Amino acid sequence: MNQPDLSAMDHAAKVDLIRFLFAENADLKSRIAVLGVRLAKDSHNSSKPPSSDGLHKPAAKSFQGETLLSALERLRPGEQLPSAILLTLCVEGVCYAC
Repeated sequence: MNQPDLSAMDHAAKVDLIRFLFAENADLKSRIAVLGVRLAKDSHNSSKPPSSDGLHKPAAKSFQGETLLSALERLRPGEQLPSAILLTLCVEGVCYAC
């Protein structure tokens, strides 16, 4: 929709335009919500086959949200960091494990 010349519109036309824009905005918000729900689905929470999940494997539940600091805090003396955490730290650009 091209931007109308508001100075040439009378009050009633402006009110109609505002109502139209509010309705269109509500429609677009609902469409975005529907698309967001569809995007969040994978083979674990829908009837999609596992092949549709793509190549990204979900993180192991035991390491989700794990940070270097939280991993170091729960280490006992003489223990090493789990390899999954070391791999994550190395992949992100700077290898803190070496």
